[in-house]
Amino acid sequence: MMRNESPILEAFLDQAAEFFDALYLVDHSSSDNSVEIATHRKMDGLQLFNLISAGYPQSEIATFFARRVFENPGADYLFFLDCDEFLPFTNRSELEDFLVANSSYDVIELPWLNICPESLNGGNIFGQPFTQAAHPSPILKVVLSRRAFDKSEQLKVYQGYHGVEAKGCDLATTRPAKTYLLHIPIRSRVQIAFKLVSGHNRIGSQASLIKKKEGTHWQDLANEFRFCNKPDEFLIGMALNYPNIRDNTKGIPLKFLFPYIKSEYCEDAHFIEKSTVALLSSKNSVLESESSFTLLDCQGEIILSNNSVEKFTQMNIVSSSQIIPPYDEQDVFSTLFEPLFNLPTKMPPTAWSGHIPFLFVLFKLLRPRCYVELGVHNGASFITACTAAKQYQLETQLFGIDCWFGDEHAGFYDGDATYNDLLNYTERTFRNARLIRSYFHEARPSFTAGSVDLLHIDGLHTYDAVKEDYTTWVTAMAPSGVVLFHDTNVHDRGFGVHRLWNELSADYFTLEFFHSYGLGVLFLNAEDPRISLLAELKKQVHQWPFYRNLVALIAESLPERVGWIENSRRVAELQGQLDASKMQAAGLLNSTSWKITRPLRSVVSRLR
Repeated sequence: MMRNESPILEAFLDQAAEFFDALYLVDHSSSDNSVEIATHRKMDGLQLFNLISAGYPQSEIATFFARRVFENPGADYLFFLDCDEFLPFTNRSELEDFLVANSSYDVIELPWLNICPESLNGGNIFGQPFTQAAHPSPILKVVLSRRAFDKSEQLKVYQGYHGVEAKGCDLATTRPAKTYLLHIPIRSRVQIAFKLVSGHNRIGSQASLIKKKEGTHWQDLANEFRFCNKPDEFLIGMALNYPNIRDNTKGIPLKFLFPYIKSEYCEDAHFIEKSTVALLSSKNSVLESESSFTLLDCQGEIILSNNSVEKFTQMNIVSSSQIIPPYDEQDVFSTLFEPLFNLPTKMPPTAWSGHIPFLFVLFKLLRPRCYVELGVHNGASFITACTAAKQYQLETQLFGIDCWFGDEHAGFYDGDATYNDLLNYTERTFRNARLIRSYFHEARPSFTAGSVDLLHIDGLHTYDAVKEDYTTWVTAMAPSGVVLFHDTNVHDRGFGVHRLWNELSADYFTLEFFHSYGLGVLFLNAEDPRISLLAELKKQVHQWPFYRNLVALIAESLPERVGWIENSRRVAELQGQLDASKMQAAGLLNSTSWKITRPLRSVVSRLR
């Protein structure tokens, strides 16, 4: 079964062509070009099916195909593989030798051996080194032989293909030593972001799966991100130890080189676009229930269904050519799309969270020498800027300026604790970050004219205040500088950023995002070659609205991926304190003094 697997599907089909005589590929409502790739692949024995279902009826579909396969007298073995699973054999001959060696068994169990690319940038993963887990996973997939079907035609394959049941008979099962199914649960930052959000949303909306404790690892994964300070390191560790995500076992280099794979793994702008559409369309399903499903063959004929009347809709999706600019698509992907999926090292409570993804794009495009933020508060956007500079190995000097006592819009607060916590964190985490506790106008003389490349204005939001901030600091801007204005989409409570924004937009090239209270991005030099891709994007009637919505959608996933709930961090701290207390108690109980004084404690206890 597959859904939106276009980056890895060609490699998976290479595997199928090398090892198998027939492939039943069941598409589960993909919105990318997975079906197109499969349709145009010249491969003998490939049959394509379409599954229509709000749920994920793996057991029913697998059991159906087990019976269908073994009705063919030429079928000897049936493998259940997902598109991220690969056999550890060099060629078909090695696979046949393996099957002959285990031919006396009805079922062969292949445990996962989790592997992960050493780089999560989304390039051709099969052209670069992999890291493997030191030990196989407890999760396994079954391989069925004809012997199993001959013993019992009432075979039932379990959800996830992890086991099989044959009523009324015992199946001989083997788990050969040192033979594992190579499993790639995480291929890139982009891929896992979509997988986490879609998986978490699906589980959250399907109560029956939660009751059966099926798929709840998606909720565990989302929660784990709340404690993550090193995203790539955490992701690789998570991949190697999946699904035991709290296991910290380190990996070792993978020696297997996938000789049967001829195609490249390829994430591109089309993949981003279609994956986004899939997330949006999943909210619009009108199936009768999550347990309802229908399986169609390539001619559209129903071959399996548990529902007499199936209701479903398909989105009217604009073509890729309308969404993705017609020029260098790889350049568009690497500069405008891939950076959106980076994570800040920490995300305190903030109203700015929706714009975190685009700040990574700006840092990759502009490579600023100096970043200044007016209005830091808890530091979410400042930490993001620091993370972006570190991510792209920039020597950016980063300055966060605030009085840390609040205002009528942000609210007034005792800022000493907030300032000190942020100061301690930034000083130990980022080399070029500096906090300045001052009024904005008082800090201005410390910056020479033309020295600031990227300015973020997020102080008091009245018209007069934000205009003063802009006119005071624009003289410090470089000729091709960029100014960010938060809250351009707030029109009440005395907010006046939108007024200044409308005035400035008449004279400059600008971009505006409407979510998270609005963000205005003003470019002082419209001819700056660094922003040419953004300029082209804005000209297109379909492309810019799509990109703007994509940024908002990715930002929605941030709470699941990195989290800002301080209680979660406090739970981790308390757990650490509890573990330390247990260790101290264990040390005391095993100490010589504790053993020597045991008789005295016994006497005291009796006296009481």
